[in-house]
Amino acid sequence: MKMMTIFKTTERVCTKHLSLLYLISMITSMHLLSYIILYNMVVLMTWNVRGIFSSTTCLSTLLDREKCDVIVITEHKLKQSTKAYLDTIHKDYACFVKLDDDETMFYNSAFSGKGGVAIMYKKSLMFSVKEITCYDTNRIVGIQLDDHKGNLYYIIGAYLPSDVNVDTYIQELNILENLYTYYSSYGKVIIAGDFNGSLIDTQGTNPIKAQLMLNFVSKCNLCIPNKDFATGGEKFSFIQKRTTLDYILFDKLVRKELKTYKILEEGSISITSDHLPVMVVIDFVIQRHNLVIPQPKLPTWHKATSDSIETYKNLTERNISELLQTELKDSKGIDKFVHDLSGILLSSCAESSVPFSSYNPHTRPEWTKAVKHLHTAERAKRKIWMSANSEMHSMKNTRNTCKKCTVISMKQLK
Repeated sequence: MKMMTIFKTTERVCTKHLSLLYLISMITSMHLLSYIILYNMVVLMTWNVRGIFSSTTCLSTLLDREKCDVIVITEHKLKQSTKAYLDTIHKDYACFVKLDDDETMFYNSAFSGKGGVAIMYKKSLMFSVKEITCYDTNRIVGIQLDDHKGNLYYIIGAYLPSDVNVDTYIQELNILENLYTYYSSYGKVIIAGDFNGSLIDTQGTNPIKAQLMLNFVSKCNLCIPNKDFATGGEKFSFIQKRTTLDYILFDKLVRKELKTYKILEEGSISITSDHLPVMVVIDFVIQRHNLVIPQPKLPTWHKATSDSIETYKNLTERNISELLQTELKDSKGIDKFVHDLSGILLSSCAESSVPFSSYNPHTRPEWTKAVKHLHTAERAKRKIWMSANSEMHSMKNTRNTCKKCTVISMKQLK
């Protein structure tokens, strides 16, 4: 996998004419070090989990093993009350979820729904991902991937009806076709999911749905796996009938950037579903934003003296010059480089030269020095006002006391 480069912070550090004090002030204002890695590969997967509660462990293992960027989940069987469950499966992933209609789920248990589709994506893609609008359906969900260079990629997840009602199937397929036609005018579109219809082997499947699928693919000029290009792994995705119902579909432009298309082999991973995951690797350049989690304590630069800054500068330059000898070959090497770099800047060199203070996770970004100055002035004026008020209040109390004493004295004289 080719790596392009890392964020401007690392770029400045790698420059011979490094302005270290500028770097210090930048890190001080951020309280954490953010960096961007540009990958020119996107790993996309689709899997019918047959109920997410029974497939949680399998899915978590798959995400780690295959290093998926985006995964389309079909038939998760979640209800409104359990919708947030997908967010708990893996700490590195977020999701967009569509639920089946409530009226079709009333017969089931308190926890399990029916059908449903979702898209999970890596949180490192959060600045490149947004949900797209899919009107009039709970069986289709989509996201837009932006490479921030004018190129847009759309991934649409679908779970088409599995019952014998062909009219409903046609309705959903028409919605899918309209979405593809609309978004393909803005960027490259990929459709993934369980189509409940086979494009190749119609044995054991609904032949009407198979024909409808073929018509859909033909209208949208999409490529058919194992026909228009070679695939790896198993030759089927639905284990029970040894046929393929799960696909990742795209046009010829995307096919040129296709590196791998495979159905994971049966038995290669422990799964509870009777569907096998389908995975592709595509040559798309997408930004991933990673954050170095703040240390419990951070250098307090504004408390540092000129001597401590000079000591810190000398230590940092020596350590960074050694670090720059590191050869960056892959993503792991880059991740380690950034980790070591942040360690030099925020920990090892600073600890011996600069005062430290605890990191406040609730810091308000709008609380600038100017606001603090105005707040201090306001408090000083309020203190003066309260003091004057207090004196007036004291004089009033004294006057009232005198009046009471005068009244008592007059009564005693009488």
